[in-house]
Amino acid sequence: LEDNVVATTGSGARLATDSLDWLQNQQLIRTDDKVIIDKENMQTTAWGLRAKPDLNKVRLIKDVKVDINEQQPDSDLKNLTTITCSGPLEIDYKKEVAIFNKNVVVNNIDGEINSDRMLVYFDFKNKKLVKIIARGNVKILKEGNTSYSQKAVYLPNEKTLVLTGRPKIIMYSTGSMGELLDAPSGN
Repeated sequence: LEDNVVATTGSGARLATDSLDWLQNQQLIRTDDKVIIDKENMQTTAWGLRAKPDLNKVRLIKDVKVDINEQQPDSDLKNLTTITCSGPLEIDYKKEVAIFNKNVVVNNIDGEINSDRMLVYFDFKNKKLVKIIARGNVKILKEGNTSYSQKAVYLPNEKTLVLTGRPKIIMYSTGSMGELLDAPSGN
């Protein structure tokens, strides 16, 4: 298929690209062109794709960007989370999990997470991120503070972050050291 190819699945996924090869005997679709996949509250762009025709399992080859719009609880506001990686990215939409590889960066209102590899769990029904597991050279930036570790587990709904594997945290205080030393004790 060539020139402005658009494929839509019964589950609501929409794929747009310039060309697409369909290998029916292998139940595979593929392209090396730029692809855009819209599903639920996620938009994914990348170069190159290997997938099943129903788009339930997708492998995006390189220069991957995923934008996730989450509805904020008790609000009309949405929180945008952007995840990028050099690739590949493997998504299993049925299992609601994605595996990002090489130079992974997550940006959202809570800060930034960098790592070599990242597993991201979704809840499509409630349009939310459930859990992020970052592995390898993890670096987290939040409000001017930086942490390093080999593994980090982030639970966005609980605003919880667990660092393992030689964790190191660098925190910057807004007050002076004298203010900290003169602070009353909580006895």
